[in-house]
Amino acid sequence: MKKLPILHFIIFLLLSVFFLLLQFTPAYSTAEDEIENEIEETQEKIEENESKLESIEARIDEIKSSNYSVSKQISLITEEINKMEEEIEAKDREIEKKLAEIKEKEEILEAKRSSLASISGKLYMESRVGSVEFFFSNTGIDEVIQSLFVKRTAISILKDEITDITGEFENLTVLKEELVEEKKELDVQKKDLDDSQDLLLAARAKLQRELNEKYNSRELVSRTINGLKSELSDLQYHLLIVRQGGTS
Repeated sequence: MKKLPILHFIIFLLLSVFFLLLQFTPAYSTAEDEIENEIEETQEKIEENESKLESIEARIDEIKSSNYSVSKQISLITEEINKMEEEIEAKDREIEKKLAEIKEKEEILEAKRSSLASISGKLYMESRVGSVEFFFSNTGIDEVIQSLFVKRTAISILKDEITDITGEFENLTVLKEELVEEKKELDVQKKDLDDSQDLLLAARAKLQRELNEKYNSRELVSRTINGLKSELSDLQYHLLIVRQGGTS
């Protein structure tokens, strides 16, 4: 009969231990599951941000390559613009030179025409009056003929000179007009180059702005990854503590 209370005590003790295990074991198990879930979520966030960082790095490389290409094109166009400006300046100098030559020829032509008009007028007057004076003067026929011959010769020479100078004048005018047209074409080409250069400069500026934005994004994502990795390390440490029974 004395063995019965002992048996009851042993059963009571076993049941107490069982109930205690039922109370504490789920708590550790639940805490471990929560930490493992947090670790898994943190690892997923790290992977997502690392994938985002790879995309940012790839885009940065693309922008750098595009920026280099655009800068190369800008450099080439700038060289072309400089050459074009030199050609335009050369055309301006040629035009100025032709204008000076044209002005000189105009002055010579005016002088020749004035001389021709003067001699022609004198010759005309002498031809009208000369015949009358000849009969009432002591001037010999040879002198009169010689005078008329000299004046007619001078007129002929002046006419030839005027014809030659007029031809030179017309040639210079044509050359000047051709130079002006060539300069206009160069101006149009230079404007096209200037427009292309402006577009390329705008494209490079846009690329540079995007590059700066990507640098900022890269820095932000890198900091986020570092923070998540630190958080992951803390979670892994807490999980280890929980699995060891809550002792550090």
